[in-house]
Amino acid sequence: MQTKRNIKIDLLIICGDFQSIRNEGDLDVIACPPKFRSQGIFYQYYKGEKKAPIPTVFIGGNHEASNYLWELYYGGWICPNIYYLGFAGAINFGPLRIVGLSGIFKPQHYELGFHETQPFNDQDSRSIYHIRKYIIQQLALIQDPIDVFISHDWPKGIARFGNTRKLTQTKTFLAKEIYSDTLGSPPSEYLLKKLQPSYWFASHLHVKFPALYPHHETEPTAKPAKNPEEIEINDADSDNVPDTPEPIDDTEDETTLPVKKYTRFLALDKCLPQRDFLQVISLPDKEGPYEFEYDEEWMAILRATAQYMTLGRMQQQLPDDETLKKTVEIEKQWVKEHVSSKPNGLKIPLEFQITAPAYAPGINNKTDLIRPHVNPQTVKFCELLSIPNKINPDGVVTNNPVVKFEAVTIPFSNEVREPAPASSSSTAVVSSSTKSDGESDGEIADEDQNATTEVEKEEEGEEELES
Repeated sequence: MQTKRNIKIDLLIICGDFQSIRNEGDLDVIACPPKFRSQGIFYQYYKGEKKAPIPTVFIGGNHEASNYLWELYYGGWICPNIYYLGFAGAINFGPLRIVGLSGIFKPQHYELGFHETQPFNDQDSRSIYHIRKYIIQQLALIQDPIDVFISHDWPKGIARFGNTRKLTQTKTFLAKEIYSDTLGSPPSEYLLKKLQPSYWFASHLHVKFPALYPHHETEPTAKPAKNPEEIEINDADSDNVPDTPEPIDDTEDETTLPVKKYTRFLALDKCLPQRDFLQVISLPDKEGPYEFEYDEEWMAILRATAQYMTLGRMQQQLPDDETLKKTVEIEKQWVKEHVSSKPNGLKIPLEFQITAPAYAPGINNKTDLIRPHVNPQTVKFCELLSIPNKINPDGVVTNNPVVKFEAVTIPFSNEVREPAPASSSSTAVVSSSTKSDGESDGEIADEDQNATTEVEKEEEGEEELES
């Protein structure tokens, strides 16, 4: 792509279902039928035999090596040059502020704490990636502007703000949920309205869909935004984003109030030949240099809420919003004094350590593979913020060497064209999902949503064709 278009890609963004499978133990917790599981070649990047050619950021979906991602709950390098944003997280890539939410919404687990224990059984491997209210409340505390928000599933209602007719013609089984306003995630809808990012990227439903979501000067009184407490339990390429939204008929959403800004939404298709799973985004106002840095406000939010993280079914209740906002302001001062003011205090260390053994046919002991591990990156991050580390505190401690690396784009061949000039704007490639070998990811969705069940049927048909 860089050679053909004569451009330099600064960052790759992946919207879930990354499948960072290190070994057979990780493979066993992927939430899909065993016949669709494949070791892939991520372990070669994990071991250092290969290196990702472009700095990469991703969030988790619903087909992940969740035991590995749990090790990096707050985010971190899963291998050199590939950064996981955590169960939720915010970082800065130079001037580009990126916020991410991993997993998908399922109402029966939304109110719970993190009750799953390792090694994950089948039930835990299918609930650990379900979004929790605790995380949504943390994200809702963000006040500073967001350039890019990444999620796996779509915000509820977003289908009304693009070419809905084309969407329902492409994916006919989505029509019922679109017109009943049940397609998508209510917590993500709440965050979309509250945080108002410039871009929102997602995937999950295996279809390309751009939309333009308007944020009005004041939210319409006829249909106020819900907060997560009220959830009921029962610039892209110009030819891809419409100039004006095309919502379906819904008089409740109509308003004459002025629009103060738009969020450009883009979902992409599954990684298969002849499918739209990649999109190049150019952000001309985001000049480099591009370095990975922690986000000061997000660090303050984590300090303000860390004590409420619950490792059990009964989630500890957080204080009211106003109390939390005041606490976050206090914690911002702590972060400025103890982190930001230090030399390179906000820079994310470009260091990686192997924890669980990498895939080696016939050599690895399965018992060792499924044991929880202490990830040094998580330990150091908690120490940096002076918060307790609740992630596998009694797990296996690694003695593997620290790998230092550079998070840079590897130059591409100039045999066909001269290299592109140094970038004066941030250019990102957005991808729906991926698997390390670049082939069909082979996963199959579970029954988390009605629409997802239909995607499951579609995927089974694709697997039959691919085989």
